[in-house]
Amino acid sequence: MKQDNSSPDLNLAKTFSIRNVRDLITQIIVYAGGGSVFIALGLIFVYLGIEVVPLFQDIDLSDNTAKFDSSTELVHLSLEEQNEVALTLHKSGTLRFIEIDTGKIISEQPISEQKPVSEQQVIAAHTLKESSNVYVLAAFADGTALLVKPEYKSIYSTNTKRTILPSITYPLGKDPLKLHDLDKKIANIAFQVNEEQVTIVSTSSNELFLTKLLKQESFYDDSISWEKSQVSKTIEIAPDYVFADQSLQNIVVLDETGRYLNFDKELSLRKDGDFLQDDKLIVTTAQALSAGSSLLIADSSKKITQWFPVRNKSNVFEYTKIRDFEFDGTINTIVPEYSRKVAYAYGDNGIVSVLHATSGQVLIAKKLAQANIDILAISPRSNAVLVKSESSISLFDVHNEHPEFSMSSIWSKVWYEGYEKPEFIWQSSSSSNDFEPKFSFMPLAFGTLKAAFYAMLFATPIGVLAGAYTAYFMSPRLRKVVKPTVEIMAALPTVILGFLAGLWLAPFIESNLPGIFTAPIVVLVGVIVLSFVWTIIPKTIRNYIPEGYEILLLIPVIIILIWLPFYFSPLLEIALFDGNTRQWLTDDMGIDFDQRNSIIIGITMGIAVIPNIFSITEDAVFGVPKSLTNGSLALGATHWQTMTRVIILTASPAIFSAIMIGMGRAIGETMIVLMATGNTPIMDFNIFEGMRTLAANIAVEMPEAEVGSTHFRLLFLSAFTLFILTFIFNTMSEIISTRLRNKYSNL
Repeated sequence: MKQDNSSPDLNLAKTFSIRNVRDLITQIIVYAGGGSVFIALGLIFVYLGIEVVPLFQDIDLSDNTAKFDSSTELVHLSLEEQNEVALTLHKSGTLRFIEIDTGKIISEQPISEQKPVSEQQVIAAHTLKESSNVYVLAAFADGTALLVKPEYKSIYSTNTKRTILPSITYPLGKDPLKLHDLDKKIANIAFQVNEEQVTIVSTSSNELFLTKLLKQESFYDDSISWEKSQVSKTIEIAPDYVFADQSLQNIVVLDETGRYLNFDKELSLRKDGDFLQDDKLIVTTAQALSAGSSLLIADSSKKITQWFPVRNKSNVFEYTKIRDFEFDGTINTIVPEYSRKVAYAYGDNGIVSVLHATSGQVLIAKKLAQANIDILAISPRSNAVLVKSESSISLFDVHNEHPEFSMSSIWSKVWYEGYEKPEFIWQSSSSSNDFEPKFSFMPLAFGTLKAAFYAMLFATPIGVLAGAYTAYFMSPRLRKVVKPTVEIMAALPTVILGFLAGLWLAPFIESNLPGIFTAPIVVLVGVIVLSFVWTIIPKTIRNYIPEGYEILLLIPVIIILIWLPFYFSPLLEIALFDGNTRQWLTDDMGIDFDQRNSIIIGITMGIAVIPNIFSITEDAVFGVPKSLTNGSLALGATHWQTMTRVIILTASPAIFSAIMIGMGRAIGETMIVLMATGNTPIMDFNIFEGMRTLAANIAVEMPEAEVGSTHFRLLFLSAFTLFILTFIFNTMSEIISTRLRNKYSNL
C-alpha cells in the first residue's frame, strides 16, 4: 500500500503560492495598464510640444559665405526663389544675371533694346510681386518707363544637377512707355499689376500722373494689345514718395515734412494730413507694406510708425497711426517682404532690423555689414537676403518661419487693416491676395467656454437631480431599468446628435421660439401642482401605487406639459410678437439671431453630457452607507431632509467630480459643435448666436492647413491649449473633491 505524503499544510502552501503568482500577474497588468495611460498622455504632450516649439524660435540671420563683387552703382537687386541667381540693374541700364555662389555672370544685356545706350540711364526701379510673378518697373531720365519680368527656368541634367536659366520678358512690350509729356524726369514711381490691367503712378515736380494700361485680347488671333489712358493733376506739394495700393483706392503722395495727400483711382482728393505732426521732425524714408494699404514712415526721431486708412466719425477713411517701432539709429531705408507684413529697416551703421507690423514686434537687429548698406534684396520665399555694401554683395540665410506669432498677438487685441479698432479675430484664410492672417485664440477659447457653459446649464440640473432621485427614491426594480437605459445614451454617436440638431432641431426651435421658452416654466409649474395634488389625494388611493413607482405617473403628464407650449406657440407668436419672434428679436430688440445658436448646442451637447453626470451621481448617492440614511430617519428626519442634508453632502465630492467630468467632455466636444452651430468665431455671449470652439476649429481647418506653416502649428497650439484647459478643470475637480471629501468624511 502506497503512502500518501501530502498533507493539509503542503496543499495550503501550494494554494497560497498559486494565489501569490496570480496576485503578482494581476498587479503587473494593473500597473502596466495605468503606466501605459500616463505614457500615452506623455507622448501626446511631447508630440504637441514638438509641433509647437518652432513657433517660439527666434529669427536667425546667418552669413551664407556666398559673396561676389559689384563695384558699379545699382538701382535694383533681386534674387530668384532658389537663392542661386541674382539680378542686378545698374544705373547705366545694364541687366545682369549672376550666379551667387561663384559670382559668375550668367548673362548680360541692356534693359531696353529700343533705346540708345546713352539714353538708358535708370533713375529709379520699383519691384512688385503679383501672385507667383515678380515685376520690375524701371524709370529712365527722359520720362519713360519699362516694365520687365525676370523668368527662371530649371533644367535637370542626367546627374540630377539643377541648372537655372534666367531670361527677361516684357509684359507691355519692348518699347519704353512715355509717362508724361513734360521735359522733366520722373521723380517717384509706383505701380500695380493684375491679369487685366497695369497701373503706374508717377510724379514729376508738383505733377501727379496716373497711367492705366488695359489689356485687350483679339478675338481673331488671340494677340494682346494694351489700351493706354492717362490722368494728371497738379498738386500742392512736391512729393518725395508715392504709393498705390492694389485696389487703387489709396494713392498717397508724401513729402519729407510728413505732409501727405490721399487720392482715389480717379485722382480725386480724398484726404490730406500730416504723418509727423511735429515741425522739428522730417521723414527719413517711407515704404508701403506688401498688399493692403499700410505705410511705414521713418522719421528723424529714430522711429518707424505704421499708418493705414481707418473710417472716422464722418464716415471718411483717413490714415491713422496704428503702432510705432523704436530703433537705436535713424532709419534711411525700408524694404518690405513680398507677401508678409515683414519689413527690413536699416540706416548708416550697417545694422539691419527686422520688424513684423501686425504683431508690433522688432524681431531682430543685427549688424550685417561693416560699412553702409547700399541696397538690400529679399528672396521671394523670404528665406534669404542679399546685401550690397561698398563693392561686394553678400548672401545671408534667413530663418523666420513664423513672424506672425507672439503670445501677445494670439491673446490680445490686434488692430488689423480695414478695421476701425483693435479686435479679437480668427480668420486664417481668404480668397484675396492682400489678405492679412488673423490668429487670435480668444474667440476660439471664448466659444469653447460658451458652448460648455450652455451645455452644462442644461445638463447639470437634469443629470444631478435625476441621478440622486434614481439612487435614493426610485424602486430597485425600476432603477435596474432606468440606469442602464440612461447610460446607453452615452453610446449615441455625437455625429448623429449633431446631424439631427443641425437639420431638425435648429429649424424646429426657430419656428417655435415662444414654445421653447415657455416649456420649462409650464413643466416646472405643472410638476409642482401635480405634486401638491398628490399630497391631498387620500392614502387609500395613493397606496395603489407602490413606493418608488410614483415617477411613472409623471411621464404622461410631462409629455403633455411639453406638448402644450409648442401647440400654442403659433398663437403666442401672433399675439405677442406680430407672428415673427425672430424678426421681433432682431428689429425691435436689436438682438442678432442665428438659426444654429447656443440653444441648439445647450440642448444637444447637454444630451450627450447627461449620461456621464447621471451615472456618476447615481453611483455616488447609492454608495452612501445605509447606516447614515437609517440613522437620519431614526432621528426623525424625513426622506427629503435626509437626502438634502446627509446624502447629498456625503456624495458631494463625487457629484462635483461628475460635473467637472461633464464639463471636460463639453469642452472637448467636436462633432456636435461642428454640425449644430454656424462655426463663426465671434465673442458674443448672446444665446441666439453660435460660436466656434477650439476642437471644432481644429477639425475644420487642419485638412486645409499647409504642413509646417504658422497656421498648421497654431492649430497644434490650440490643441495643446485644449489639453491644458482640460487638465486645469480636472485638477480643480480633484482638489475641490478632496477638500469636500475631507470635510464630510466624518458624517
